[in-house]
Amino acid sequence: MQDYVRSRPENAELRSLGLKEFTGLIFASCPGLEPFRGSLEQIYAEFTEYKRTVPVRGAILLNSTMTKCLLVRGFKEGSGWGFPKGKLSLNESDEACAIREVLEETGYDITPKLNSKHFIELKIGNQATKLYIVVVGEFLEEYILTNSTCCLTTASVLPNFAGCRRRHSFCTPRDG
Repeated sequence: MQDYVRSRPENAELRSLGLKEFTGLIFASCPGLEPFRGSLEQIYAEFTEYKRTVPVRGAILLNSTMTKCLLVRGFKEGSGWGFPKGKLSLNESDEACAIREVLEETGYDITPKLNSKHFIELKIGNQATKLYIVVVGEFLEEYILTNSTCCLTTASVLPNFAGCRRRHSFCTPRDG
């Protein structure tokens, strides 16, 4: 996902903030949070632990020959590469979350191509992750021409999940 606000010339003075630093600024600026300022470290630690338990949904977008897949990069400096995905909202279906996250991160609506039976599901720590496998055809090649926060990687680098008990990282593109 690209930071379109800070990339505008009129916003050149805006700096990137980590979540912890941003939270500190909010606590310092809001009088209603004053009673909790001394507990900021504990509150932040508890929130960080909690957010690692919220289920994540997204999609692995493949080209028409299923030889390449799309990876996106976060907007923060040093962000890694991964599949478009994000946290499941309360009362949101798995499919709706995946569709929303892919649309937010790529601008592409996978609704007509998503098959709810085609997915990979795994648990990393306490966080359940479900990624739908979606063949989107030539959209991938078109998308990378217009977006610098994505790349194509060879689909053969994806792990084989049959009987696998190891944790996998989806964010290391190996081939262009």
